[in-house]
Amino acid sequence: MVTKVAGTIGARNPAVVRARVLAALGAIIERDGLARLGVNALAREAGCDKVLIYRYFGDLDGVCREFAQSRDFWWTLDDLVQGLDPAGLSRTRALQVLMRRHAAAIRSRPTTLAILAHELTERSTLAIALEEVRETRTLELFAWIGERFDLPAAVDLPAVSLLLGSAVNYLAARGRDVSVMGGVALRSDADWERILSAIDALIAGVVPPQ
Repeated sequence: MVTKVAGTIGARNPAVVRARVLAALGAIIERDGLARLGVNALAREAGCDKVLIYRYFGDLDGVCREFAQSRDFWWTLDDLVQGLDPAGLSRTRALQVLMRRHAAAIRSRPTTLAILAHELTERSTLAIALEEVRETRTLELFAWIGERFDLPAAVDLPAVSLLLGSAVNYLAARGRDVSVMGGVALRSDADWERILSAIDALIAGVVPPQ
């Protein structure tokens, strides 16, 4: 539970209120799921008057949209490509590294995993906001790859990425509730090294080295 802060203090510090409300949203989702998410619950968790939520975010949808845009919710292009030197990597290895970084970024975000699990059965404002952010940042990544690597015309990068990325998202989300699927463990870093090694092999089979 976020420590309660007097409303008058929060009102004079909008940045503090905004940060607490966004943190509260993540805490509620991780602990209780999306079904209990509401303005009253957010205000209690954040320790502020709900009037401040309406003032700084407009409504619950506004909170969800801002949370979806935050770095904590989904990776940014910089997160995935930081430190990568295209001149020193084959296109095959570059795609393998990017997929591994995607998996690490998703697995390290418990709130995102909870929302990914939720969106399989129900669409919500937060799930829709995630879709929009995910699509925008994926297209940014494709543009980065296209500017630096010459992919064969036969390689449908968006389709390949969709299949492999969706598999990572699903398995990471399911790993919150089940420890094994199809005889493959889903919880530990060693378990995921097995999964990612298989993804490496699939990428190598689809994208020939330069």
